[in-house]
Amino acid sequence: MDPLSKINHQKEQLLQVVKLIRELQPNCLINSRLGLPTDAENVDFETLGDNQFGSNYIAHPWETPGTIAHSWGYNGQENEWKSTNQIFQSLISNVSLNGGFT
Repeated sequence: MDPLSKINHQKEQLLQVVKLIRELQPNCLINSRLGLPTDAENVDFETLGDNQFGSNYIAHPWETPGTIAHSWGYNGQENEWKSTNQIFQSLISNVSLNGGFT
């Protein structure tokens, strides 16, 4: 099988998923982790990598998924928390570049 045909087939399936979501839940937001490029038609906003912050202005909506510690779930051994100032600065930095911080 030609590798490009596999990529095109996967893209067609993703576009079918987007179409189904838009039909069933037209107000549902779709992020870039679906695997499609960010555009107004298929993807509503870009999601950067975990705890990856913006470094330059991005014209379309985007966000950073961030933690307040170093793990995503409960960890009873966690004792290094981000300060309120660190979280606030991360939010300000992203918002100033047209992004969000979740």
